[in-house]
This record gives sequence, C-alpha cells and structure tokens, in this order.
Amino acid sequence: MNTQTEIKIFVSGIVHGSRENEVYPQCYRKRIVDVIEKSWQNAIISCPSIVHSKSSTETLTETVKAFEQQLSLLKKSDIVVAYIPEASMGAAIEIYNASLRGKYVVTITPLQTSRIIKIFSHDIYDSVDSFEQACEIGKFKKDFSRFIIEKSRRTTSVAPRINVPYKKHL
Repeated sequence: MNTQTEIKIFVSGIVHGSRENEVYPQCYRKRIVDVIEKSWQNAIISCPSIVHSKSSTETLTETVKAFEQQLSLLKKSDIVVAYIPEASMGAAIEIYNASLRGKYVVTITPLQTSRIIKIFSHDIYDSVDSFEQACEIGKFKKDFSRFIIEKSRRTTSVAPRINVPYKKHL
C-alpha cells in the first residue's frame, strides 16, 4: 500500500462504557474526524457511531448487527484511532481485532496503565489535544509510514502486538 494514496481510517471509541441505558457523549467523534481531515486530506474516514446513533434504545439483536457492521468497516481500514476516556469493552474488542489484523492502532486515552491498551496500541495519546498536535506537525503520518515500512519487513503479515514496546505521548 502506498501511504501517498487514499488511506482508510476507522474511528473507534466509547459508546456506553459502564452505562446501562445511557450513551457516552459522542461529540469527541466529530472533533477526531475534523483533526484527521485537516492533516490527512486523502483519508476515507469511517466513524460508525455518527451513522449509528440510537444504541441506547436498540434491541440486543440490533446491537450485535451494528457491532458486526463496525467490525466489517474496521477490517477494511488501514488505521484505527480509538478514543477510550474510560473502560470500554467494545473499543477494547475493536483495538484487539485491529491489532490481530495488522492495522496501525492509535489510542487516545488517559488510561495510561491499562495493559490491554499498551499491548494493542502502536501509539498512545493522553488527550485529543495531544493527538491533534501530533497531526498538525505531521507525526501521525510519519509514524504510520514507519509502521508500513516495518510491517513490510516482517515475515508474517499479521502479528499481535504482544510484548512489543508502544509509544506513549503525554
């Protein structure tokens, strides 16, 4: 894949977290999409919860279908940017799936001690602001390009990130 051509980016993130029948405020999605669009004009961005916004009232069957659709979009992506301000099983499943599929995973989270986040993320930012700064100076694109080069040198095409050092950006 040529990093100068169109890049597919999947925006993952908390929807419910620990809330039973309440949705976590989704305004972060638009901000992350705007940040990516400013710095990566050729990106095709999938942000499922912008499209799928009735998750607090849907049936379990509808939830399964929506999650499967999200995973289908994730499979087609090159990059996953996950926003996890608090524990989110859905986002954790998505970053795990992305890692196993050899995707470049960027996680925006204050949960700096989470082992799952450390294991399955290539880059970790503590806030949307720090992610935005990385995008503005071209660091996001540069790190992705480095990932593509390293990935092409591996003998296997899909490798979990277990025990691989991650980069933490505070």
